[in-house]
Amino acid sequence: MPRAKPQARPVGLSDARSYLDKAQELLRAAQHALELSNYTAAVGNAVHAGIAAGDALSAARAGTVWRSEHAQAAGHLRGRSSSLARTRANPHGTRLIR
Repeated sequence: MPRAKPQARPVGLSDARSYLDKAQELLRAAQHALELSNYTAAVGNAVHAGIAAGDALSAARAGTVWRSEHAQAAGHLRGRSSSLARTRANPHGTRLIR
């Protein structure tokens, strides 16, 4: 039987910073697209900015990022055994992906 691929991978604070930089870049792109009335591009970039921001939060607080469906990422963070990860799980991330 093939071994299951881990759905989360360990990361460090430098990775968290990279995810945050990516989120900010995508947010700027979304804002620029909105100014040009390019609504599809604005929404797409805004969604990806939210995903990158969630990855930054997860990397900084839990030391891991989710590798599978992003819809499951908030549950992964809440499910971490660390009380810090549980208390810091971002409810806004769940709302973003619904």
